[in-house]
Amino acid sequence: MDASHISFASTRPVTEEKKQKSRLEQMIEEGYEFAKEDRREYVLLDTPKNRDLITKLIKSKFQSIDITKWENWSLRKMEGFQLRSFECYIRDLNELKVLINEMKQTPEDEE
Repeated sequence: MDASHISFASTRPVTEEKKQKSRLEQMIEEGYEFAKEDRREYVLLDTPKNRDLITKLIKSKFQSIDITKWENWSLRKMEGFQLRSFECYIRDLNELKVLINEMKQTPEDEE
């Protein structure tokens, strides 16, 4: 879950880079904790605060979700760990339908 993977690849890389920077800044303002590993790479730290924020974010869309596993990697240049992924189960699959319908109604510029 490093910052370089916040957004999917795009046919508009310059626009996406600006969105990525603004999304990183937004996440920092929301309280997420990052570390700068390289000149251009920010990584999401594995901290109780970040796990709590991610859990709340996911639960806001999927109330039935259970996060069963967190994965992290050791930081290269400093002590600590970065969050890389998590495994979860959505018990009520109707929540996926609701999210898909919401996404269909959202204009591309708002994504």
